Amino acid sequence: MKKKVLSALLVAVLAVSMLAGCGDGSKTADAPVEGASTEADKPAEAVAAEEGTEAAGGAHKMVLIGSQSGGTFWQPIEDAYRAELAAIGWTGDYWAPANAENPDADVLQLCETALSQDYDVIAAVMNDNNIFDDFRTRAAEKGVTVLGFNCNPGEDLVPAYVGIASDASGRQQGEKIAEYIKDWGITEVNYVTMCVSSDIASQQLMIESALAAIQEACPDVTLNHVGDTECDGNPANTQSQLNAMYVTHPDINVLISADSYSTIGAASFIEENGMDASSEGKQIITIGMALDAESFERVQNGNWTATSSVDTEWMGLQIVDVADAVVNGGEYEYANNPGKIFVANQEEIDAYCAEHGIDM
Repeated sequence: MKKKVLSALLVAVLAVSMLAGCGDGSKTADAPVEGASTEADKPAEAVAAEEGTEAAGGAHKMVLIGSQSGGTFWQPIEDAYRAELAAIGWTGDYWAPANAENPDADVLQLCETALSQDYDVIAAVMNDNNIFDDFRTRAAEKGVTVLGFNCNPGEDLVPAYVGIASDASGRQQGEKIAEYIKDWGITEVNYVTMCVSSDIASQQLMIESALAAIQEACPDVTLNHVGDTECDGNPANTQSQLNAMYVTHPDINVLISADSYSTIGAASFIEENGMDASSEGKQIITIGMALDAESFERVQNGNWTATSSVDTEWMGLQIVDVADAVVNGGEYEYANNPGKIFVANQEEIDAYCAEHGIDM
């Protein structure tokens, strides 16, 4: 689907967003949120109950339920989403769980709240399909449109989704890592996988997809699994776990991550041990997960080989446009993927900063 021309209202909102900075070096769907809104201090049900009253009236009443709020991943999504709602004359809200300890269960709780408050369009991050089955069934019975956001539930479960699903995200990371494996002439990959928790299915799928992409792109390369880290939302945990592994496995040369907390810890580990990309000695391949000044500095310093994210503003716009098409019988596609943007050198950093108004 083609993107709609931004209204004056959207331009104003996004201008304010860019002036505030894209800063979310650690803030993807699995990343920490600095300076998040007050939602983070309230129970998920309290956030929903308070905000739900704001959406009364209008042609349609929509809620977008993300994994988190604030930061340079989720804030541009929310800003663009709200502006596009206003542009088409809809009302709506953006909700997020109070914390990321049990994301699927918390998102489900918010979905149930939205269903009870008579939203007629609910878009949500639904990674564990099983626990959302009953909700989707009851939503369909009430005539409520349910869409996937930053997940791919399946065409038999929702009419469409917007965002990059875990398997696609992992595959793109793996393909990028494979490029460096070839460029650096690596014949034996000794890799560590990094995540918040091994219990988060979406992160495990992302890692599996990255490994599959590496194997496909580099069939003659040997892949040795050194170990796994679980940061529990704290980059320092990743750093200390990597340091412990490095003592017994000094041949580690690739880090595969499913969350931004871990990539920050990995950057600290690489810097601490003098293994940045500009080093004349040991080097380790790792990809960051944000496109902001802090992330670009890590690339410049060689603590990350590259960094990446997706077009989050487009995601916020597209979820509204897709919802509009679905409920009004317009044309739409099931999969609406923004694709990843990789930034790996000074020329690419300069170009991205100039386009997005980022000061370095």
